[in-house]
Amino acid sequence: MSGLWSPLEALLRKAYEVMAYSIAGFTLIEEVEAGGEVLSLPFEVRAGGCCVELSFSVREPSDGLRGVVKVKASGSGLLLYNGEPLWGVDPAHTYFPLPNGGKVTLLLTPTSHSGVDYGGVLRVEYLAVAEVDWSLFLAGLKLAYLYDYL
Repeated sequence: MSGLWSPLEALLRKAYEVMAYSIAGFTLIEEVEAGGEVLSLPFEVRAGGCCVELSFSVREPSDGLRGVVKVKASGSGLLLYNGEPLWGVDPAHTYFPLPNGGKVTLLLTPTSHSGVDYGGVLRVEYLAVAEVDWSLFLAGLKLAYLYDYL
């Protein structure tokens, strides 16, 4: 069907549209703190297999919204929220819902979870925070799951 959407493809397209409508605001993080220094994004750092700690603050989302962090970085690691481990980070897992505003810390290494070494260089392309209507986002996600089921 060239140029036409099948009913199932139309369902998936609508699911993504609903998720896009759930975004109420979007902010790029321009700087992070790393070992007492302030680094501007994007940046590369030679980590040599060691862990790099980056931190930034996220403001409290507006009423009825939830903060979601987007991480675009090489390597893998852990996202901490107010000092507590919350999510595993790698190139396949890049979106992270937060309970509310607070301090986000990323502990990243230039090595993937499977042991692939990226030459000892950690590259952080960008970090962003979106304010999302979570119930609308979940409705879109459930539509996408329905598409996968069918």
